[in-house]
Amino acid sequence: MKLDESLDCFHRYLARLWNQDQRQAELSFNEYEYLTCLAAIEGVCDAHQDTMFDGPHLTDLAAKMQVKRASASTMVNKLEKRGLIQRVQCRYDARAQHVLVTKAGMTLVRKEQAIYKDMATTIKQQLTKEEYRQFEKVMDKVCKHL
Repeated sequence: MKLDESLDCFHRYLARLWNQDQRQAELSFNEYEYLTCLAAIEGVCDAHQDTMFDGPHLTDLAAKMQVKRASASTMVNKLEKRGLIQRVQCRYDARAQHVLVTKAGMTLVRKEQAIYKDMATTIKQQLTKEEYRQFEKVMDKVCKHL
């Protein structure tokens, strides 16, 4: 099978898994994507221990998601109403706010990530240890350029 066909097959399989899980899920895929993106931005900044950083701004989220600020704002409002994120006043710029994932939001993200953890386990069972190590390495390289 060619790579494009394999990618299509893999995507459709993951979409089916996501859709099956949606019957019990509390997040749409779009909500999940925003929350995981926001959590990743927070994690990167925490790792750098930037003392000037209290969390990402809406513009950071929009840039990372590659969407317009208005689209990010709409989703942030929706997630905030559900208690999955919170806005915190920026102490360096009174006009700005930081957008942070709440504990409830992270709980749902971790729950939804189970789909991908299960898929990783399935892949691992199909490959040798060396093949799996190489697969992880190649996927990491590809994902860094997405």
